[in-house]
Amino acid sequence: MTDKEEFKRILEITCKALNVSKEDLMTRSRKMDLAIARQVAAVIGIKDANIKRDIVAKEINRDRTGMYYYEKKHKEYFDWFQPYRKGYIKVLKEYKNINANKKQFVNKAEFNMFIKGIKLNKFTKPDIIITVKYNKYRHDFLSNVFNFTNDMEILKTTFKDYKIKYNYKTYEE
Repeated sequence: MTDKEEFKRILEITCKALNVSKEDLMTRSRKMDLAIARQVAAVIGIKDANIKRDIVAKEINRDRTGMYYYEKKHKEYFDWFQPYRKGYIKVLKEYKNINANKKQFVNKAEFNMFIKGIKLNKFTKPDIIITVKYNKYRHDFLSNVFNFTNDMEILKTTFKDYKIKYNYKTYEE
């Protein structure tokens, strides 16, 4: 799952848990329930899911500097502002429950054994490197422009029960 997809999931959870619509969340409105939902989603995305501030900001129609403000004010709001605290805890619990349903690798050896079982074509001259990350573990798969979409589908299907992050870049020698 990419960071963007992960944050969209966090937004869906936030909207459902705090009873706001995603369309309203994207507006410039300063209504308290929308402002709280925006900040809760952003803080969970940045702090708990380790998603880059740029991605979070873009998805909630804000600029990156606002994300620094949300992070800075999180502790103060959590300690002193009850509606924020309740919303944050509610969304975080929902988010963590979803992640608790995912399978986990016990150690790097198990991760590597799982990787060996994935059947992707071997390329002598790859164009693209697909990086699969699970916590501290990572593996690079080599692909080309003609098979990239198919390879990504195979990887997503293979890792569907795991909390995996995907990244890709062009291969330059």
